[in-house]
Amino acid sequence: WTTNEPATTQADYGFTTGYGQTSPFVATLTTAHSVTLANLVAGTLYHYRVRSKDSATNEALSIDFTFTTVAAATPDTIPPQPITDLKTTSVESKSATLAFTAPYQDATNPSSGPVLSYDLRSATTPLTAATWSTATPATGLPTPTTPGQPETYTLVGLTPNQTYSVALKSQDSTGNLSLLSNVVSFTTAAAPPTTTGGGGGGPSTSLGASSDTTPPASPTKLTIHGANRQAILNWENPADPDFVRVLVLRSALPLPPNPPTGGNPRLLTQAQVAYDGVVPSFTDVNLVNGQLYRYTLYAYDRSGNYSPPVTLAVTPSQVGSTVVLPSASTPPAPPTAKQSLLLQLYRELLKLLQQLLALLLARGR
Repeated sequence: WTTNEPATTQADYGFTTGYGQTSPFVATLTTAHSVTLANLVAGTLYHYRVRSKDSATNEALSIDFTFTTVAAATPDTIPPQPITDLKTTSVESKSATLAFTAPYQDATNPSSGPVLSYDLRSATTPLTAATWSTATPATGLPTPTTPGQPETYTLVGLTPNQTYSVALKSQDSTGNLSLLSNVVSFTTAAAPPTTTGGGGGGPSTSLGASSDTTPPASPTKLTIHGANRQAILNWENPADPDFVRVLVLRSALPLPPNPPTGGNPRLLTQAQVAYDGVVPSFTDVNLVNGQLYRYTLYAYDRSGNYSPPVTLAVTPSQVGSTVVLPSASTPPAPPTAKQSLLLQLYRELLKLLQQLLALLLARGR
């Protein structure tokens, strides 16, 4: 690809628009860019996008493109590498953080690249290969990263003082499933005591639900760009220490400002889950050009509290194949003529209101 000024070179690629793999960053500034993607899987559809930054770190990001590798001479029937090091790193009353090592998608070839997806499930009874199908699937699992790299995931919506068993499988790009991972069991912490008014005016303490009912802050610095059958969203995750992930719902009509009964936006029947994850960007593909799409974002924490919603809307079109993300140090663009006129009118109105207030105070005396 080419750029209109010298810039860096890098590409994101993978089996979905979550990508998961990135080419080495080339810091040399040039206008002609090229990368070679190695260790790909035969007969597989790949998504990719390219990115370049100029000397001021303004970044141009392409829309999502795809290619399909040439099919192999023989079908792939080899399952992914089994995961054997699943463990908990922290357990709270309503959540548990898990860690494991990303597997490679061909159990016989360590250079075969990452798997397509993870399937993690939990149960309050012993979890085995025989009971796997009846266990509860987790949501918001990470896009698999480079084999050998650490993966983390926070399981939320758990019950205090309850024993759980968790395990996971992975799937490769041709549909082969791995063997069940090692099974991890843990017991969530008891719910913290809640203090209520007691007899004689003194406080009384009882065990109840988790006392954390404060939702995290909403995602900020949201942007959305429409492209050919695509919508590209970017945002900044909240800094709350118990933040877990961002849920993105897609809908044709505006969603209610307040969450449904139970506080879980996933229960809204008029919307679809478009994204659930920690990466602060998402590309929605296979949309209809000329149709309006609304995206409502919620941040949620370890206790299952959801932030107030923030909404973006876009109409995809065939125009445009590049998104420009300004550097944080880039000075803001000067106001347009319309913005300058509105600012002037606002100042004049404020001056009139101040004069009116002074007149009313004088008459009151």
